[in-house]
Amino acid sequence: VGMATDSTISYVISRTSDFGVWTLNDRDDRRLSVGGIVGTLSNTELSFAVGASKFEVSVGTDFYGTLNIGGVAGTISQAGAKVVNTIVENTMNVVVPQLGTSGYIYKGNVAGVVSNPVPDSGNLSYIYYKPNTSGINIFGAQGSYEKRSESDIDDISTLPKTPEAFNGYRWHFEYGNWDFGKVWYLNAGVVYLQNFYGTFVVELGTELTSGSIIELKQDFANAYRYGDSVKITFGFKKVIDGSNTIDLSEYYSLKSLTLGGNDLVAIDLVDGEYELDDTEDFLLSKSGENYVLTIKHVDRSTASLGSAYDIRCESKKFNLTITSKLYEDDVVQEGKIPAEVYITEMNGTSVTNPSYKKTIDTNVAFTNRILIRSRIENITDPAAFVGWYVEKDGNDVKITENEVLEILFGHGEFKEETSVYAKYERNACVVTFMFDDGVKSILLFSGSYPITKENRKIAISKEETQFKIEVYINEGYTFDVKKFIALLDTYKPKQEGGEDSKFCIWLNENDPDRQENYYQFSLDMTILEGQFSDAFSIDIQTTQTKGGRARMRWIIIGGSIGGAVVIAGVIILIIVLKRRNGGFGGGYGGGKSSFKKSSYKDMYY
Repeated sequence: VGMATDSTISYVISRTSDFGVWTLNDRDDRRLSVGGIVGTLSNTELSFAVGASKFEVSVGTDFYGTLNIGGVAGTISQAGAKVVNTIVENTMNVVVPQLGTSGYIYKGNVAGVVSNPVPDSGNLSYIYYKPNTSGINIFGAQGSYEKRSESDIDDISTLPKTPEAFNGYRWHFEYGNWDFGKVWYLNAGVVYLQNFYGTFVVELGTELTSGSIIELKQDFANAYRYGDSVKITFGFKKVIDGSNTIDLSEYYSLKSLTLGGNDLVAIDLVDGEYELDDTEDFLLSKSGENYVLTIKHVDRSTASLGSAYDIRCESKKFNLTITSKLYEDDVVQEGKIPAEVYITEMNGTSVTNPSYKKTIDTNVAFTNRILIRSRIENITDPAAFVGWYVEKDGNDVKITENEVLEILFGHGEFKEETSVYAKYERNACVVTFMFDDGVKSILLFSGSYPITKENRKIAISKEETQFKIEVYINEGYTFDVKKFIALLDTYKPKQEGGEDSKFCIWLNENDPDRQENYYQFSLDMTILEGQFSDAFSIDIQTTQTKGGRARMRWIIIGGSIGGAVVIAGVIILIIVLKRRNGGFGGGYGGGKSSFKKSSYKDMYY
């Protein structure tokens, strides 16, 4: 710059091996100012500047005037002039064979002349210079300017080779250190501006290119110029699980932006939206289902530099609280837990948890499911199961009436924090099941509750109009449905006049696709009155239709015993009749026949 007045100059380098060669040798009246960065600096601020040029000045004997030569500026004037955080490593050669009486030359490593009015004290500070071999001073002439201390302008013969060592020097308290991340860079002790660095590379890591959780949504070029903005568009993968399409965003969350495997900035989920904790260099935004990571300004601090950008994800945690609640007249009975909760994890581990409250805090994969079931083992105060409810936003939402609830994390109501409970009502009837070996299984509530020999009692709501029972009969046994229904009908009250209401209905009687030995019934609990509305039994008896070894054994035993009884009876009858009629040829007088031993043998046989 020839002259800078009322200006601001920053982040500049003046570097050349042949900055200029001047030969001054005439008698014209003149005043010349030659500087490595600016000729004359008047009321102007210069900061973060590097002067590293070589220039030659040759002055002849006929030169007439004033020549001011400085590494930064030939002349610095005015109170507002300011030079801070500046490095000067010029090579200055001034040749004066024999200067005439009318010529004046001022030369300095920083400035040739500091003229009046001089800059405010301290405005020329934090300047490091490499002395010229000619041994010139900092200023050729400094007028009335006074430095605050010798350390404001220091000799720096050899620049450090690393940014850390370079910034180990003192730098201006207001302007700070040299920014080797975004603006400058050091190479073999030479200071350069990144503007002229060349091509910057931004590479992507495996999670952004071929990861298992997220995938890149656009083509990506890794060659950029200084100051470019880079947009990386990515989104969570969708995977196929059987017939279902699973969005992995339901199971994983973005955690941090990494560079070379190290966390660069955290990604926080605030009110359902992701935010970066540092948005000076990076911005994360959403575009539809995808996310856009913007590197705002490509430079040495944001380029990959041998590393690669990636997104770190983490598996979501699902906190599930399970319990049961007892209601009476739609009012929850505080402190009364009516039933136990049983949990079965779908990964093959069965867990019977007798505690009444369970919190699951685990990292789960997208295929993880659990089954939960609630039941009353010992019925002393009957309560009927109503359904499973989820507590959401201060309201209770019914999920299902089935006693077995399947939970698939990340879907529906089961996201992150969830509280569910099994609702029971005290208005219940105790039903006791009795059955023989011909019954394979009994299921209640559309196949959700199995009845076993160890657990034959269940509480049913007295308001249940469709209490479903599914009965499976073993092969080789028959089940008399009419007899079964007739037995249940003894529990319902007789109605005067008109047709009796149906307590038990055979649901699949006319179903052409019904499985053999499979029966489905529905009971209307609202019909029952009196003692039967509080408790009754369901007796399911079968008849064996096909013989086996056990049955044949009883037939043989029974036949043998029966035959022996018949033979013994016939013999006794013959003896009685013969004796009554004087048989066997015997007699003892009184008109009765006498017994002859000789005839005994014949009669016996």
